[in-house]
Formats: sequence, structure tokens, C-alpha cells
Amino acid sequence: MNKITCICLGVRDMERSVRFYRDKLGFRTDCVEDGPRVCIFDTPGTRQQSR
Repeated sequence: MNKITCICLGVRDMERSVRFYRDKLGFRTDCVEDGPRVCIFDTPGTRQQSR
């Protein structure tokens, strides 16, 4: 079955974007540092792959 497994968004302000997706939309993430270059979120309907 074909399915979307990853969506990558470029943003101008990473800290603001992390606050939006984490604090407003409630997506879980393991990003804890300020201004990470890349941040991965667990979103509804997706499953986190083991790393």
C-alpha cells in the first residue's frame, strides 16, 4: 500500500514553529534544545519508527 511516511517543511523561524506544532497542536517531539536545525514530530495517524 502506498502511503505518506514523511513530510518536510522549511521554516523561517524554527523556535516559533516548534512552539506552534508542540504547544498549540499538541504534537509530541523529542526536540528539547533551542533552535534545532531539524525537529521530528509524532503526529496523529503516524507511527514513530525506531531509530
